[in-house]
Amino acid sequence: MEKALGRLSGIYRQSSASPPVAACYNHWRRYREAVRTQAASGTSVFLRHTYLALLVRLAARHFLEPPGRSIDVGELWQVVNGDYFLKRGLENFAGEDFFTWPYFRRSHGFADDADAMELARQMSAVLAGFDLSDGPLGLLSSLYHRIEGEGDALGRPVPRWVVEYLVDVGLGLPEHPELSVLDPSCGPGTLLGAAVDSAVRATMGQGSDEFDTLLLVTGRIAGMTADPLEAAVARTNYLLALGDLARLPLPPILVPVYLADATATPVSEDHAGGVPAHRFPQAYDLPLPDRVAGDPMMLEWLFGRLPNYMRGAAARLRAQPEEDAIQEVLNAYYNYLTSPKARTPIPEPLTPAAADVMIDTARQLVRGYLHGEGQARLHLIKNAPAPLFLARRGFEVVASCDPGASPATGHEADVDLFDECLKLYLNPTGRSAAVFAANAPTEFTCSITGAGDAPGSNSVRLMLRGTPPSGDPGWEEMKDRVEVIAA
Repeated sequence: MEKALGRLSGIYRQSSASPPVAACYNHWRRYREAVRTQAASGTSVFLRHTYLALLVRLAARHFLEPPGRSIDVGELWQVVNGDYFLKRGLENFAGEDFFTWPYFRRSHGFADDADAMELARQMSAVLAGFDLSDGPLGLLSSLYHRIEGEGDALGRPVPRWVVEYLVDVGLGLPEHPELSVLDPSCGPGTLLGAAVDSAVRATMGQGSDEFDTLLLVTGRIAGMTADPLEAAVARTNYLLALGDLARLPLPPILVPVYLADATATPVSEDHAGGVPAHRFPQAYDLPLPDRVAGDPMMLEWLFGRLPNYMRGAAARLRAQPEEDAIQEVLNAYYNYLTSPKARTPIPEPLTPAAADVMIDTARQLVRGYLHGEGQARLHLIKNAPAPLFLARRGFEVVASCDPGASPATGHEADVDLFDECLKLYLNPTGRSAAVFAANAPTEFTCSITGAGDAPGSNSVRLMLRGTPPSGDPGWEEMKDRVEVIAA
């Protein structure tokens, strides 16, 4: 890791003053400081996050392919830019984001990508020496906590065995895989991975075929986090937990993990023409028509095609003034938005009035791209509406690992945020579930509260006998060492 970070540091020194790289850093820092007011957010942390974001993207590719299958330069580039995952039907899994800045310098005309691609090749070669086909649950969460550092502003991470107890024993997901589950502050996805793994095994055990199981699970279990690195790791943990289902020939699907603040509510308004619309503070108040903001597949599909128009506008600058070039490509994009799209997940066209709202936002995104910002704001607008459409869906379980550590640690504000999420996302007859870390490193409290229950009435303490284990074992491996005490 140190060698990789040294190479990334050199690339960053060469590029940090360029607008696309500066934009990635500034967007990352803005999100980072909003969610972790006490955490470090300097260059060295940004480089560590860039390293791990690339590592998990490469790990996803090695998980999806047969063990030992080599990767050539062309495929490696498609992994880096996200096209590899699009071809596999994973619409929103990976693309240009805050951490892809080393690999798009050539396309922005200020440096070569050779050093960064060589780093990616070396990291991929190391991963090829491991068999990732079983999707080792807990591995990526452990790497995340190693990168972030334990015992600082993050608090102590909750082990996988505790999370699996909450999911399998506390919530009974193996007996009720039909439950819809939301983790509104999902961290690196430890709870999401456990819930997905449990739901997949139980649903298949009930006789569902692979494809139906995939659609059922991805339609019922979702997560959000306002931390950019956590979103990348959690999305990969979700993918690994799907196991063999992720390797099926897929129609377009979404991995429902979003970079969004679960408590950030949009500003709703009637746009010109009377179209219901929303502005999203996390995405610099860019507007979206309600129909697009409320449909995650439409959101991903329509904005996923915008980079083609961005590049088209850049090419037109050789012969046209900037505003003319932007208008030309937006005319074409408008035609795309208002045309039927047969044999796609979103066959119905937008109304002209709704398309006008989309064009207002697309204009700002294309102009930012031409001014060297890259696609950072596009990444934001594809994720920011998650609180809107997930709140409309509602969930039978809203769960979180360590929402503010323990009430005894004085993190009442974080606990209040979890309570706010319950009001936004939990169905009236649903249950909340949370894990709190106690002061001792071998003690945790699991709390499950249903409609009409007094807070904490269904809580248990998990006390580990002996020293904490090495690695990150699951509940089945640890249950004989754990005493379960009614709180």
